Amino acid sequence: MYKKYLIISIFLSLIYNFSYCKQADISNEISKTLTMPQFVAHAGGAINWLTYTNSLEALNYNYNKGFRFFEIDFEFTSDKRLVLLHDWSPDNLTKLFHAKPGVYSLIEFKNFKMINNLTQMSLGDLADWMFKHPDAYIITDIKSNNMEGLNKISKECPTLKGRFMPQIYTFEEYDEAKIMGFKNIILTLYASDYKDEQVLEFLNNHKVIALTMLDYRATKDFVYKLKKIGVFIYVHTVNDATLKNQLKAQRVDGFYTDFLGP
Repeated sequence: MYKKYLIISIFLSLIYNFSYCKQADISNEISKTLTMPQFVAHAGGAINWLTYTNSLEALNYNYNKGFRFFEIDFEFTSDKRLVLLHDWSPDNLTKLFHAKPGVYSLIEFKNFKMINNLTQMSLGDLADWMFKHPDAYIITDIKSNNMEGLNKISKECPTLKGRFMPQIYTFEEYDEAKIMGFKNIILTLYASDYKDEQVLEFLNNHKVIALTMLDYRATKDFVYKLKKIGVFIYVHTVNDATLKNQLKAQRVDGFYTDFLGP
């Protein structure tokens, strides 16, 4: 029985690979100067007041609202495939799928029934969606093994690479992401303890498309110094209009958000 299951899993995996790689290869990217928007849909954006779903319906709903940039969470399955998922924690699995704790394979993940009839997505599903929405951009938030995840995206979605915008969590990841061919890199600070001066020194010597940080890091002094060197600044995750206006008054450029909108 196990051998039969294994053969079926490999067969379905090959079909999965062929399908989305073929579509990615014929995608028609728009060649233009990239302008960063004020709002980015966090984890695909909220859908029916639910957050962190990273679901097909969240992408479609927020695309129709006018979003074109989507921050997406990625995790690895037990068989080393990328899926759109914040994490494998029991709380998250219970909330989204009513599933038992664990780390599941791609096929097991795809066979879950998601709450509210939402649709969970793999990297291949996302590539298909991007193919159908050629003006959409994806900001990656790969929760574990960031470089391995970016390498998988680079190899499996080569002609969509220009529309994936990797977030890096350490200075050391910058050169690796560049070598993989990613052009538009975002430095995010939530997973590091860099001092302001360390960040400023790095950004003076490395070109990024944006810097992302939590609101408490966006002090007037730090923002002022960042603007002096021409850095586009995002703050996450901002759902309060008053906070958004306060940060905007301090010259913060944009916001990852669940509920605010373009």
